[in-house]
Amino acid sequence: MYTNTKFAIPAHEQSDLSNYTLDNCNNRKLSKYQNLLVAMAWIVPAERRLFMLYPETLFVDTVEDTDNEGSPLLLMGGCDGNDKMFTFLCAFLPNQRTWSFSCWLFPMRVLPTMFSENIIRKIKVIISDGNPQEYTQIDNAMNHFCPLIYRIRCGWHVIDRGWDRQPL
Repeated sequence: MYTNTKFAIPAHEQSDLSNYTLDNCNNRKLSKYQNLLVAMAWIVPAERRLFMLYPETLFVDTVEDTDNEGSPLLLMGGCDGNDKMFTFLCAFLPNQRTWSFSCWLFPMRVLPTMFSENIIRKIKVIISDGNPQEYTQIDNAMNHFCPLIYRIRCGWHVIDRGWDRQPL
């Protein structure tokens, strides 16, 4: 299990995180001695093994309103040798604001706690949708930790969501 309550937050995002935390503590009537669970990630052992066997391609997508609190669910997946997709990591995020991705998930904080550096170095491409908060932080993490990885847009999101924006 990975617990991190002392991550660095960029100055321009501190007020947004503080407001989120204060609002949620007040709404849940938490005392100053209680902790607030902000995010949670997990991996099922069988899927962890699959990612360790096939780490070359990483798919990332975030689905909104997946629980009774409306939390987004981030999914990371891969593709095995038979072109079968698998999901190896799930994470409930507090929201899809930049700090949710930049402070916790994509600066390579979650993956290195669950996989060795050797496995992470085998990632060749990350495929994501067009969420700018998500892909900007993926790019920042890649530039800092894994400069040889390529990030590309998901073809389904490009075509399907592109049509949604066009007037009929």
